[in-house]
Amino acid sequence: MWGNYIKTAFRNLVRHRSYTIVNVLGLSFGLAIFIALALYIQFELSFDNFHKNADRLYRIEQIMNAGGRIERMTGLPTPLWKALKDEFPEIEASMRLVNSQITLTDTENKAFNVNAYYVEEDFLKAFTFPLFKGDVDNALTDLQGVVLTQETAQKLFGEEDPFEKPYEINGTPFKVTGILYDIPKNSHLDFDLLIPVNVIGEIPFTYWGDNWVHLYVMLKPGQQMEEFRLKIRYILKKFIDEEILNELDARPIRDIHLYADVPDDFAVIGSIQNVYILFAIALFLLLMAGVNFTNLSIAYSSVRTHEVAIRKVSGGTRSLLLTQFLGESLIMVIISLFLGFVIFESILPWFNHIVSRELDFKYLHNLPLFFLIFFIGIILGILSGIYPAILISGFKPISILRKQDTGGSRNPTLRKVLICIQFFISVVLIVGAIGVVRQTYYLKNKNLGFNPEQVVRVYLNDSSMLHINTFREQLLRDPRIIDASVHDYAVCNSENWTGIVWEGVPEGEFIRININYTDQHYLNTYEIKLTEGEGFKGPQRDTLNENNQVILNRAALNSMSLQDPIGKKIYYFRDYKRYKVTTATIVGIVEDYHFLSAHNLITPVMLRLYNGEMVGWSISIRLDGTDMKNTLDEIRKVYEMFYPDQIFDFEFVDEFHARMYLEEDKLARIVFYLSLLAVVIACLGVYGLVAFITSRRTREVGIRKVMGASFATITGVFAREFLWLIVIGNLLAWPIAYYLVRNWLQSFPYRVDFSSVPYLVAFLLTLLFAVLSMLYQIFRVSRINPADSLRYE
Repeated sequence: MWGNYIKTAFRNLVRHRSYTIVNVLGLSFGLAIFIALALYIQFELSFDNFHKNADRLYRIEQIMNAGGRIERMTGLPTPLWKALKDEFPEIEASMRLVNSQITLTDTENKAFNVNAYYVEEDFLKAFTFPLFKGDVDNALTDLQGVVLTQETAQKLFGEEDPFEKPYEINGTPFKVTGILYDIPKNSHLDFDLLIPVNVIGEIPFTYWGDNWVHLYVMLKPGQQMEEFRLKIRYILKKFIDEEILNELDARPIRDIHLYADVPDDFAVIGSIQNVYILFAIALFLLLMAGVNFTNLSIAYSSVRTHEVAIRKVSGGTRSLLLTQFLGESLIMVIISLFLGFVIFESILPWFNHIVSRELDFKYLHNLPLFFLIFFIGIILGILSGIYPAILISGFKPISILRKQDTGGSRNPTLRKVLICIQFFISVVLIVGAIGVVRQTYYLKNKNLGFNPEQVVRVYLNDSSMLHINTFREQLLRDPRIIDASVHDYAVCNSENWTGIVWEGVPEGEFIRININYTDQHYLNTYEIKLTEGEGFKGPQRDTLNENNQVILNRAALNSMSLQDPIGKKIYYFRDYKRYKVTTATIVGIVEDYHFLSAHNLITPVMLRLYNGEMVGWSISIRLDGTDMKNTLDEIRKVYEMFYPDQIFDFEFVDEFHARMYLEEDKLARIVFYLSLLAVVIACLGVYGLVAFITSRRTREVGIRKVMGASFATITGVFAREFLWLIVIGNLLAWPIAYYLVRNWLQSFPYRVDFSSVPYLVAFLLTLLFAVLSMLYQIFRVSRINPADSLRYE
């Protein structure tokens, strides 16, 4: 009996090939994208799960509340690591982490930069980064020891075994005390080299006003996180000042990747919001594929009516018929699952490019996800096929044999509702995609208050200003170079800050202000508009009098409520080049510019003029845009002449700025492509239904042609049945799409305005795709000779 059912199932699927192909393709594409999104979501949720002590490891963060600003930061007072360990017995390990860039030379004597972490000797005991060579207990105990990843060791030493052998890095002796397996891709910590933090010495970790060290703690087993968070919350009052408003918080390391809300985080950061969005899209696409399946199954039930009648007359029970038709659905789902995995593997390289990941479905090592997808596919097949199976198995033989029951004409309302659902989802995705794309484009192309185009930033590694100025003068001899400026932080990533007071400020009040050291050519190089004052003029001496010059932005001026600011003095507590109170004179006001990414509101910033005794970190060079390759080659030659021992490390400022919006860019690409796929799945359903309807109404088309109907008239007859459903789907989707996009945009301080364009585009796209999916079938049936079509059916 079962063998007969299986044979019958396959015969029916082959006999109705168009129906089978459309159903299987719709399910396969939906499942392929679901598999890809499921793998991506699994990867994002897996960050730092590989650490054996993951449930006991926390990053300490500071909620800075001073100078009229509140923000979360990973920089902490440098002595805090020891104070926490002394104050809280529940802490098993308190670990400093200082990240830095180090230049190394490979086996071919080519320099390259590596990401180095200065860490405690307990680091490898707390975090599970397995050693390929060496042991956890001793790898970081030697002050001259370093721990490398396999990739870094390969670059440095090639096939040579460097373990426990003496070497030098930039003239400093060291030996390799450990070699790590390469860092897992799902680690929020990404490094090439570990160095004992004690080599920095004790003095840099003694001042409570410094906030540049990162700190991790590992609690003893059985400790409660919430209790610990409450205990450390106000601990800074004890060590700094009772009046201080700054607080501490502990974030589980498993939450850092997706939940961290720290500007300019040094960790590998994702977005839980994006995960939720992609999870919802994955479910929507599966729902659409299921709707297609159900809709086409109901429609094609009419061609099975005589088969049902004969089986029932021959003694077949409803339960057996139900089993047969549901079995046919499951066979199609199993075929779709197989094809879905084939399609998934085919598109995986493209998908990895879109999401900027290196995903790989290692089936034998990822059986839980494989079986989950298989289970979801089977459940989808049962839910999608159960109603059509019940409908078909419930036909009455007498009505069918008398041709009073056409089966497929039953429940036309349900079919229309299902079509509306498909286009409803498609429109929501299209509007959402357009909203995300528009916002991403807006962020990347917003007027920043400076011009990053055709500017190259070259790193100088703490070079003296006297040497840099000579280097700059040499560069400017090239007519293709418009200007050049020395500065510390990137123009769009000025992350350091200090506190300032000014003449006439009430006692106890101050504002927090970001600070960046620059030379006299900074404004011209970046085309930042000076609105008041003359800016930086002439050389500067390092004194405590008014010769120290600063330029403020408009936001700083507004926060200070300062009238006629030029020539006024400010007093700032200290900065990263000065560990003392400093007096300076305001010599200029600039228009507000985005010195951080557009994810942040523009706040006060101060440009501080270098003096000749200082060192500079980088130089920005504005090019005229002609012959870029040769210009860069010339810059490299001049650089290597002045800095023969350093690597020529540069980047285009506009590309650096664009990287700040990788998460939005990634989301925009994914949602855009998936919205198009949703429309394709919906139109596959429309195509299948139109194919079915035209095949059932061939005689009607022949009669209409005999009566003089044109192709346009015949098209209108069939299209009318679907086009108004698309209109309804759009009207229902628009308010939902508006609500979702508006809520997403609320997370951005600067965002695009709402407009009717996305909704009109969604309507026209769904209309166009639906019409195109119908035209072929309508054209095919309308081309049939009326004499032949009248014999049809």
